[in-house]
Amino acid sequence: MNRTRIALLLLPLLLAACGAQPTPAPRTATAVPDTARLNFEAKVQADLQALGLAGNLSAQAVAPKAYLNVLKLSDDTVRAYFKTSYAAPTTCALDWGDGSVSSVVTPTPSTKSIDTADHPYSASGTYTIKLTCGTDVKTASFSAVVVKEITLNKSNNFTGAGIQFTSPSGIGTDYQCGLSSVGESDITISKTDGTLFNVKSIDAMQESDCTYSNSVHIIAYSASGSVIADLTSAQLKAQNLIVNWSGVKRVVCTFGNDFCDIRSLVVLQ
Repeated sequence: MNRTRIALLLLPLLLAACGAQPTPAPRTATAVPDTARLNFEAKVQADLQALGLAGNLSAQAVAPKAYLNVLKLSDDTVRAYFKTSYAAPTTCALDWGDGSVSSVVTPTPSTKSIDTADHPYSASGTYTIKLTCGTDVKTASFSAVVVKEITLNKSNNFTGAGIQFTSPSGIGTDYQCGLSSVGESDITISKTDGTLFNVKSIDAMQESDCTYSNSVHIIAYSASGSVIADLTSAQLKAQNLIVNWSGVKRVVCTFGNDFCDIRSLVVLQ
């Protein structure tokens, strides 16, 4: 067994001994693998073959037809595959279902096997994509998942994104350093509907002098109750407050016999 392999095997034990927690990767738009794209495009060509639209076409060879299919390029971006066969120039509209429409005239020339167009969405949802060529209408659907950053801080009174801040003694409103509990008790951050969420950054400190302390702990828990990460506010400050926690059930800010203040929280929605 070489030294590199031994080091890799010992790394998890060293991290556990030092109290370090691996940081989950931030949530981003996941791209479709090339193999999936190639398999999809093979299916498209099989569809065209069955419709008599495969390969290059002459305008007189095939009766007027239209074809549409869509592929997820990433969580928030779709690619439309479309082809038509019309003897005369025909205006076709590619409606993406979010108010955006691409207008083309006889979109696929006889020398081209297929036309494609990509479209990103700015909001999550299921969209109906429609190709309209004269009286010929083809539709397909796409479910977009759009990641947005939502910052909660004093300026918006720490409200939004369905996030709640709770404490056994109540939440304070003086905002000396940020959001604090009324008494010397922990602050818990969670979704109002109990679902999981993703945290990009969190700014927390001790209330008495508004400093980043090794006594203030910010602990993130998963759905099973296991600890995703346990960082002091001093450690948070050292890493520019960025945490990139995913699949969070709740975050607890605790400081023993003093107050823990939260200045800002950035979640991915």
